[in-house]
Amino acid sequence: MLIEIQTEDGQKLAGADARLAVNEALFSFLGEVGAAKAQARVHEFDPAQQAMLMRCSLHSLEEVIAALMLKRFFKGKGIALRLEKLAGSAGSVWPPTTPA
Repeated sequence: MLIEIQTEDGQKLAGADARLAVNEALFSFLGEVGAAKAQARVHEFDPAQQAMLMRCSLHSLEEVIAALMLKRFFKGKGIALRLEKLAGSAGSVWPPTTPA
């Protein structure tokens, strides 16, 4: 799945912060056991476009998407993790395309 990151002040996140925001979202919604069962991982991150390629188990897909969508704050500032594309293979969603 392709996830886009938006911050309220328009600042771009570094790769480590983007991964931390995703992990916080997963752990707060799913808990440690649920996050482990979901097998969610960030595979790639494009800091210029603020987009990341993620994978998770098919069984936990809806819960992972919900956890990401419910993330509202990161380090005291507003953030949105938006699902841009969903596909069965990474090649069909990565690399992210720039909007026309």
